[in-house]
Amino acid sequence: PGVEIKLTVHNRAEIIEQLRSYRIDLGVMGRPPKDESFNGQVFAPNPLAMLAPVNHRLALRSHIAPEELSGEPCSRVNRAPAPKPRWNVTSRSTAYV
Repeated sequence: PGVEIKLTVHNRAEIIEQLRSYRIDLGVMGRPPKDESFNGQVFAPNPLAMLAPVNHRLALRSHIAPEELSGEPCSRVNRAPAPKPRWNVTSRSTAYV
């Protein structure tokens, strides 16, 4: 009761700017900024997964050593030059006396 949660999507720079200007109370992003004015806490694991067609020689394996990928053609996700969109949560609570 008395808490409003609003979910919006912004890039990293926008979240940091909104936190600095107190327009939001909480931001969630992939990694905390290296800035002493913020306190960031990791609260969920961020595992990476390898995807392959079901008929690929490694598709049914549960563990794959990095050297087994040598010579395999692949694509990977590159960080975009601009920050990726992230989501943030704002809350406004009402104090009850």
